[in-house]
Amino acid sequence: MVRQSIALMLGNSKEIDVVAEAINGEEAIELVNALAVDVVLMDVRMPGVNGLEATHRILADNTGTKVIGLSGHNDSGYPGLFLRAGAHGYISKESDLQEMVTAIKTVNNGDGFISPDVAKRIAEQPDNEAENPFSTLSERELQIALLLLESHQLEDIAEQLTLNLRSVRNYRKKVFSKLNIKTEVELTLQGLRFGMIEGDNIMRR
Repeated sequence: MVRQSIALMLGNSKEIDVVAEAINGEEAIELVNALAVDVVLMDVRMPGVNGLEATHRILADNTGTKVIGLSGHNDSGYPGLFLRAGAHGYISKESDLQEMVTAIKTVNNGDGFISPDVAKRIAEQPDNEAENPFSTLSERELQIALLLLESHQLEDIAEQLTLNLRSVRNYRKKVFSKLNIKTEVELTLQGLRFGMIEGDNIMRR
C-alpha cells in the first residue's frame, strides 16, 4: 500500500514519469536491468534481497542509474551504509510530494540529497552510538550480516550469493569478530540497537 501510494503520488506529478514498481529487491534488479531507469526510489527493508543489497547490484550493472534510499522512522542505521554503497540520496517515507520530487530531480542532476528529518535523526544520535559498528564491515561481510539478521540459513545465504558454505561460515566468523559478538542473538541485539532491524521483525520470525 505504501509503495502504491508513493507511485500514485509521483505519477500525478508532471515532472516525474513512473516507469515501474517492484515488490522486492529481486524484481527491482530485474526491472532496472530491463528498462532505461534514471532514478530508483529504493525501500531499505524488503523481503528477500533487501534494499541495500539491491542497490549494490543495480549500481554495479547500471552506471547511468541513480538510487535514493527510502527510510522508515527507525532506520537510522542505514543512511551511511546506503551512501557508502553508492546511493545518491536518502529520504524519509514521511516526505511529502514536493520533497520527493526535489530529491529525485536533485540526484538526477548529479547532486546528493538527504531528507532533513533523516539528517536530524543522525545528528541527534548519542555520541556512543554515532559510530555504527556495521559500517566497519566489508561489502560482503555486510551482505552476510544483513541476511543473518533476516533469519536466512547459511545454506540459503551461500546459494543466494553464489558462495560455498565454508566461505559463508568464514564471513560470519569475521562479522562476529568485528562486531565483538559470539552468537546470532547478540547480532540481533546489535541490529536492534543500531536500527538495522525492528522489534516487530523479530516477532515475525
